[in-house]
Amino acid sequence: MTLDSLTQATASRTPKIDRREMRDGRATSSSTPAPLAKTVTLGTASGQFSTALLATADVIAIFSATAISWLIATKISVVVAELSTLQSLRLAAVLIAGHLTLALYGGLYAAIPLAPARELRQWFFVSAMLLLGVAALAALGVFPVPVIGWLMLGIGLVAIFAPIARTIVRLTLGKSRWWGRRVVIVGGGELAARTLHRLLSKPQLGLRPIGFVDDQSTSSSAIDPALYLGTYSELAEIASTHGTSTAVIASDAFDADEMCQLVSRTPCGIRHWLVLPLHDHLPSLWTSAVDVGGRPALSVSNLLASPWRRAVKRSFDLVVTLLGLALIWPLLLALALLVKFSSRGPVFYSQERVGYGGSRFRAWKFRSMHLDAEELLKRHLAADPALREEWEATHKLKHDPRVTWIGRIMRRTSLDELPQVFNVLIGEMSLVGPRPIVEAEIVKYGDRYGSYQQVVPGISGLWQVSGRNNTTYRERVELDEFYVNNWSPWLDLYILACTVKVVLLGEGAY
Repeated sequence: MTLDSLTQATASRTPKIDRREMRDGRATSSSTPAPLAKTVTLGTASGQFSTALLATADVIAIFSATAISWLIATKISVVVAELSTLQSLRLAAVLIAGHLTLALYGGLYAAIPLAPARELRQWFFVSAMLLLGVAALAALGVFPVPVIGWLMLGIGLVAIFAPIARTIVRLTLGKSRWWGRRVVIVGGGELAARTLHRLLSKPQLGLRPIGFVDDQSTSSSAIDPALYLGTYSELAEIASTHGTSTAVIASDAFDADEMCQLVSRTPCGIRHWLVLPLHDHLPSLWTSAVDVGGRPALSVSNLLASPWRRAVKRSFDLVVTLLGLALIWPLLLALALLVKFSSRGPVFYSQERVGYGGSRFRAWKFRSMHLDAEELLKRHLAADPALREEWEATHKLKHDPRVTWIGRIMRRTSLDELPQVFNVLIGEMSLVGPRPIVEAEIVKYGDRYGSYQQVVPGISGLWQVSGRNNTTYRERVELDEFYVNNWSPWLDLYILACTVKVVLLGEGAY
């Protein structure tokens, strides 16, 4: 269910519906809305099934990492090979227990799921803490050096294996009806509509909205009336009936006293409250809860203003790019030959793009189009109104007549963008960043162009891993703004990991 479909579904109904005539998600109107029963069965009261599965995935990942590191260590060291099976299993059990304990303390099994980038960061912190512990044991001489090496290798692998295992679980089971924790949306305005849309479109994140409560006689036109559950005073009954203990306050209609009364109302049955700030574009990955003079507040750190963090990002780009070039140069050579002999024209193609601070640079790709591409485009757009409409909306064509056969393959696998690693080496691009745009696209960014200029554009980014060409242009701009407002090294690592999946599956590429 998308925001557009919700809007269309609502538009087909009577604009104003008396909430007193709405019970159990149904409204008295000329057309019958979708039954609420389709949503109330989503998730569980506490999300215990999904949490248990994530914990199981963690145990498997930790044991697998330990076993692989043990096999490597036994090939290198006789000392490790001489450990008895019982001794090895005991050490593996200690590692599993240590990881799970620190993961629990770090919020990886919290009632409210962490954002993927925060989750990745927490796993690295768990591994870092355990590595420090093992280093202390090495200093005390508790274990022989080869055994210490085995344990440290295993801990390092867990930081990679655990997030991958969790991703696999979410991809395979995240859309199951029982996945996640049921939540009630408190509010019926535009903020509630956006929240419903985002949570419904990403069930794998673990918050499953069953509907909304609202005292107003009318709600946002973007919310399907079938999702209406009742008024604020009925929240206790709603929570009991639908088996939920979590609510998301997404309303700008409350004053401080009303919100305090709602949150502290003990009979309502809601134990976990998520209060969304009214500023929709407030950074989420830079934000943490603090206390200011006895009052709750949000602490927001602008990571982009940190010179050393920018230096870390640049160093990461250089190291990974140089290592990557050492591995992929045969592929680059093979693709260059295929492009050269598949059609007339040069091997590479460059186009002026907008970079950091509004500077201009030429982004390089393998040529994927015929030499007379522009003439081909003009003829096809003139002959096909639907094709022209698609081009004007997104500047992309799903079935582009200009693309060569090898170009189609490269675009499907994103291999045509590999030459941009040289743009990364000279600092014009980054491995991860906003999508590099052309001059004509600046006007479409509007006020958000200022945010776009704050970072170096990237080969990959949120757009590439969030549907890519299947997204609207507005969604692309919003994804670029989210990246700028929430940048962190952990978000970059998360996007790079997602890029591997997207490239392998060819998601949204054409």
